[in-house]
Amino acid sequence: MAIPTFSFLQKNPSQLIIIAVLLLFLSACDGSDSSVVATPTSDKTESTPTNDKTESTPASDKAESTSVTSEPPVIAGNNALAVAIPSPTLDYKQPKPARPADWSNEVAGYYYIDMVNGSNEMAFGTPSSPRKYMPKQLTAGAYIEISGDYDHGLKPGNYVKLDYQANDEVWIADISGPVWITKAQDKPGEFVKIKVILTGKNIYLTDINFTQGAKPQIGSASNGYPAKNIIIRNIDVTGGISVNGESADSASDNVVIYNSTFHDSGDVNADYDQDAHLVTINAFSSNVWLLGNTLHTASGAGLQIHGGFNNSHNTHSIYVSENEVYNVRQSGLWVKSGKNIIIANNHVHDIIDTPWSVSKGIGAQYEPDGLWIINNYIHGMKYGVRVASTSATKWRQKVYVIGNVIHDINALDSEVGPTASTSSWQPAAIHLASMHEHYIYNNLIFDAPNGINISAPSSTVIANNIILDVSESHQDGETGYHILAEIQDLNEEVFIENNYFGSNMNVRVRHQLFDSAAYLNDSLGANENLLGYNFINESNLSDLFKKDIANIELSQIQDRGKDIQDVFIHAFTLAFPTTSGISHDILGSLRDFGSAVDIGPVEVE
Repeated sequence: MAIPTFSFLQKNPSQLIIIAVLLLFLSACDGSDSSVVATPTSDKTESTPTNDKTESTPASDKAESTSVTSEPPVIAGNNALAVAIPSPTLDYKQPKPARPADWSNEVAGYYYIDMVNGSNEMAFGTPSSPRKYMPKQLTAGAYIEISGDYDHGLKPGNYVKLDYQANDEVWIADISGPVWITKAQDKPGEFVKIKVILTGKNIYLTDINFTQGAKPQIGSASNGYPAKNIIIRNIDVTGGISVNGESADSASDNVVIYNSTFHDSGDVNADYDQDAHLVTINAFSSNVWLLGNTLHTASGAGLQIHGGFNNSHNTHSIYVSENEVYNVRQSGLWVKSGKNIIIANNHVHDIIDTPWSVSKGIGAQYEPDGLWIINNYIHGMKYGVRVASTSATKWRQKVYVIGNVIHDINALDSEVGPTASTSSWQPAAIHLASMHEHYIYNNLIFDAPNGINISAPSSTVIANNIILDVSESHQDGETGYHILAEIQDLNEEVFIENNYFGSNMNVRVRHQLFDSAAYLNDSLGANENLLGYNFINESNLSDLFKKDIANIELSQIQDRGKDIQDVFIHAFTLAFPTTSGISHDILGSLRDFGSAVDIGPVEVE
C-alpha cells in the first residue's frame, strides 16, 4: 500500500512516524487500498520590539523543529485546497512581472528604490539611478523593487501607510493590474525598523523580508482605509503580521498570506503576559487565507483571530491550512471571536506553558461561531484541542473536531490523579468547556492524561474516534478517562457511538463508569463501540516506521464507523457552499461514506 500525501508534516519529518504507524496498521487489514484533508488598535500601536540581532533567513528556508531524528519516506506534494477549505479567488502563486528588458532609463510603472543611493528627483528610478522613497499613493500597473534597507526615513517604531488603488486586471506597466512590491533582483533589500501599512486594493507583496522590528500590517484601524485583494507571500518577518479592520469602512477583505515565516516575536522567557502574537487577524476581517506558513518562537500565540468580544460575525470566513506552528506561548492557533472558521491540515507542536495560560494546540473562547478543526497533527502541550469559556450568544455556537491526530499531551504537574478525583478540567487531548454543540469525529488520540473531556451541558456527539493510552503522567497503575462527560447524561446531551477504545477502558458519563464496550453499548445513547488495545506506542514506532510489522489485525475498525455524511458533507457545504465537503482524510485520500465509514482519521478499504 503506497503512503498517500501528507505534505504539511514535511517541515518536521520525524512526526510522520505516527501517521506512518497508523497507515501501516491499516494496510495489514483485509481489502484493497481505496482511499481513505498584540493587536494594534491604531496605526501608531507597535508590538513589542524584537531582538535587532536576530538574523533573517529567506522565507523559502523554513525553520525546522529540533526534534527531527529520521528521514521520512518520499511523499508527494499535497493540494491543501482540495482538502476542506474553499479556494481563494486570487491567483496567489502567479509570477511577478518581469523587469524591463532595458532598464538603463526610467520606464513608466517600474520603480527602483534605494534610500542610500537614490534621489528625490527621479520619477521612477532605475538600478543605476534609483528613486529615494516609495510613493505613498499609486494606481494600477506599478512594480516596485527595493534595494538595501528601507525605513522611509522614519525613526524606529513609526509607520508608513502605502495607500495603493490598483485593479485585478492583467498586469500592464502603468496601465492595469495590481501593485507589486518586492526586493531588488540584483541586490539585498528589506524593510527595517518601521511598520508598513498596506491599504487600498490589489497589492501583492512578495520575496522581501522584515527585520530589526519592521513588520507588515494589512489594513488600518483608521476609518476610510480599507484593504481588499492583498497577497503576502514568500517573506520572512522577525516579528508578526496583522490584518486590521475595526470598522465597516476600514475592513480588510480577500487576503492571502502564503509560504512565509514569522518568528521571534517578543521574549518567550518573559515572566509576564506579552501577547506578542505572530499572526493577528482583527475585527472586520473576512475571507482571509493563511496557507503554508511557518510560525515559531513568540511570547504570544502563533495565530489569534479577533481578540475582542464585539462584532464577532464581522470577522468571518478565515481559512488556516498547511501551516507549522511551534515554540510559542499559550496557544498555537486560537480563535477568540469569529464566524465560519476552518483550521485544517496544520502541524501544531511544542507549545510553551505559562503560569497565566496553560498551553493549547488549537482552540477558542469568547464568541466563536461555526469552528471547524479538521485533519490537524497536534502534539506537545497540555491540551491538544480546547474550547474554554465562551460568552452567552443569541446563536448556537458549534464546534467540529474531525480527523485530527493528537498525542504527547502532558500533565499540569508531574502527576495527575488519583483518577477518582480527576475533574473534566484536567489536561486532555480534547477539552470542550463551553459552546452549545460539539461534533467530535474520527480523531486518533494516545499518550495523554485523558482523551476527550467535556465540562459543559452541551449537545455532544463523540463518534468514530480511536482513543488509546490515557495513562500519561498518572500515578502508577492508574489510567485516565478515555471519555469524561462530567455534567451530561447519555442519550440526552451526549452520544457515544462507534469508537475504538484501547486497553483499560475508562469512560465516565456524569457519575456512571463504564469499563467495557459491551456495558457502554447497553445504555441508550451509546452504540457499537469497540474495545481493543493500545496498538500505537513509543516502543514500536521505529520498527513500524521501517515497515517491520507482523500479526497486526485491525479489520474490526474497517467499515465499522457511524455514517458521517450529515456532518462531513451536508453541514459543511451548508456553511461553505463552494466546497464539496470534508471529502478527504488526514493523508489526503478520499473518504468512504454511508455504511463503509472506517473508525479513525484514515480511511482504508
